[in-house]
Amino acid sequence: MKHLLFLTCLFISSSVFAQTAKYHKVKVTFSNTTTIQDIASLGIEADHGHLVPNKFWEGDVSDYEISILKNARIPYEIVIEDMVKYYQDRNKKALLETEANYRTHGQGCFLEPIPEYPISHFAYGSMMGYYRYSEYLEQLDLMQATYPNLISSKYPISSIVTHEGRTIYGIKISDNPNTNEAAESQILYTGVHHAREVMSLFQNVYYMWYLLENYATDPSVKYLVDNMEMYFVPCLNPDGYIYNETTDPQGGGMWRKNRRDNQDSTFGVDLNRNYGHEWGLNDVGSSPSTNNNTYRGPSPFSEPETQAMREFCNNHTFKLALNAHSYSNVLIYPWGYNDSFTPDSSTFIAIAKELTREDHYAFGTGTEVIGYNVNGDSDDWMYGEQTSKPKILAMTPETGSWEQGFWPVQADILPLCQSRIHHNLMAATTLLNYPSVTLPTRPLFVSNLTFNQPFELTKIGFLAGDVSISFVPISANIQTNPSVYNYTFTHLQTTKDSISIQLNPATQPNENVVYALIYSNGSQTWKDTISTIYKPLPIVFEENGSTLVNWENNGWNTAANTSTSAPFSITESPNGKYNNNSVATLISPTINLQTATEAFLVFNVKYQTEKIQYPEYYSSYDNLSVIIKDIQNNTEQSVCVENNTHYVYQGEKDWSTEYISLQEWVGKPIQVYFQFVSNDAITGDGYYLDDIKIYANGNTNASIQDINKLAKPYPNPSNTTIRIPYSITQKQTLEITDIQGKLVSSYAIHPDSNTLEIDVHTLANGLYLAKITNTNQVIKFSVLK
Repeated sequence: MKHLLFLTCLFISSSVFAQTAKYHKVKVTFSNTTTIQDIASLGIEADHGHLVPNKFWEGDVSDYEISILKNARIPYEIVIEDMVKYYQDRNKKALLETEANYRTHGQGCFLEPIPEYPISHFAYGSMMGYYRYSEYLEQLDLMQATYPNLISSKYPISSIVTHEGRTIYGIKISDNPNTNEAAESQILYTGVHHAREVMSLFQNVYYMWYLLENYATDPSVKYLVDNMEMYFVPCLNPDGYIYNETTDPQGGGMWRKNRRDNQDSTFGVDLNRNYGHEWGLNDVGSSPSTNNNTYRGPSPFSEPETQAMREFCNNHTFKLALNAHSYSNVLIYPWGYNDSFTPDSSTFIAIAKELTREDHYAFGTGTEVIGYNVNGDSDDWMYGEQTSKPKILAMTPETGSWEQGFWPVQADILPLCQSRIHHNLMAATTLLNYPSVTLPTRPLFVSNLTFNQPFELTKIGFLAGDVSISFVPISANIQTNPSVYNYTFTHLQTTKDSISIQLNPATQPNENVVYALIYSNGSQTWKDTISTIYKPLPIVFEENGSTLVNWENNGWNTAANTSTSAPFSITESPNGKYNNNSVATLISPTINLQTATEAFLVFNVKYQTEKIQYPEYYSSYDNLSVIIKDIQNNTEQSVCVENNTHYVYQGEKDWSTEYISLQEWVGKPIQVYFQFVSNDAITGDGYYLDDIKIYANGNTNASIQDINKLAKPYPNPSNTTIRIPYSITQKQTLEITDIQGKLVSSYAIHPDSNTLEIDVHTLANGLYLAKITNTNQVIKFSVLK
């Protein structure tokens, strides 16, 4: 989409953008020609907000940016009129009532709670719970006074001061904080490139306290502090930060940039568009307009803050940097300026997987996770500039959800800080001798007295050294003796292995089986306890991926390029990447559980798809759902995975074994659906299934009554009309809903006919449901144009 009117926006009176500009939350619903790139190309800051690809974007925009949208003729709706007032009122209200805990917010049954990482020195600030700048400096001074042997005094990272004459402070945590230990790895943590992103400062301060308080009692923390130099610049933009606390002392200030006087009645440069690597490459990734929140400045490194950071990096040998921002719940790494991957993309991906194990952030390049490119950002320069300094593996974690925004309520500050601890610790850990261990199987139950525990070991850490895995039986019914497996690896080398575990023949059904795997690099240890149950259940249904003749199949095929039991698996994309706007459904034959009292679905799955940022909108992203159909009641239900590690199956994951309890359907005949749906955005290699099994007790050969149901719609998918056959004995109503259950249309149907023809020209692309209102019979059809 070309916005020829963009240039006219530059001549709008700067009085529109007064120094206390009002900010609004707006929603832009994308049309066939409008994308998130179009919004960015207007100079509107679209890094943050609520983006559902090809659906809509919600974000915070100023009065001036509203005028840009109007002049570009991009339709929008104002969702919240005044964001500062909204943040202030919301926090006041939250202080008077019980606030929902962040650890379970929006996660449903799919994500594990974030562990608590308590500290005794935790204290709220006086600005809606956040620190004023002076309170932040007091925290640094208190740390040094309390732990003088672990943390340096705050010091200038450069002799360069800000436009308003302020010093930018750094601080170092190490077992020798005032000594240059050149042989040790160095890591950098920064915050507040953008003034309103207050959580980026707060979570850094919390993490620093965590390191200091736990040094004496936590061997893993001691190992990091003793073997690394950990540097912090929690507030790179003090002028902008203080401007927000001055204009809005109750919190909620929305100023983003620094405080350069642009000599045209506007102020500020976006510091994260002012770094030198590919600075000003285009006007989509940054803006030449001084009014815009993404104004890149008059030249690369024109700003004292970025000059100071450049000098700081050039004077050190940082191997990795976390440039903290808020908000979006994503982890971004280079390149930002274009869609290509760096020569170290495999390293970035491996590290990102470790950092996001607890918080389950989507990770990737800017295009992959926020939908468009930026230029002149910190990560690209820190990584891309390799002449004046070594390359830095720089990454940007964005803390907090779109619902929490730039100023989460006070009740969310602590859990948000705690959600960053694993992330920050793992960033440091990956620079040392760290073995990453993945268990593709965490069995919900085992059906045999002898079974295997597979594992995958990857040397993520850069520091040389051996690693070991120890098997330790815990429950008395395990006969396998303790054992140790030793490995010598180079960086990113991977091996797959397994441990054979033998149970005592006297083990009874439903006995707990508990064992531990301990991973060690000689200095650090990590313990993983696995608890399962012995259930000697027979297999009543099995599909090894070699044939689909017993399945009702629309779009799936066998694949020979990957499997867990050779030679084939099942995939919806046998020829490489799947297509946009695809629907593929695989339906099992009827499986009779009428006499069963226990039943489980077990299958192996591998996938690589579009990355999901907001799980509550998973159906808008490419995804695979597992659906169980109750044939007797003609109802269908999507199921959660038992290990609670992700929302349906979306993102990227190597082969893993999934266990799903079918307890809700025992006593009934069922069918299992694997339903794949893609949107019209990013595609991937897709999904692979293998070794699909159902375990159940009881007699599964009992007869099943014939059950009437709606016939299959045809053609399906369709872009013109679709016909839905039916059989009724009296006048009924047939309803069409979208996949979320919202009514789209309804039709009167009569027994003197047997087919309803629907014109789908007015329906958007997607999946729809048809249902006769007084029955539970539901069928699915898709519209593709």
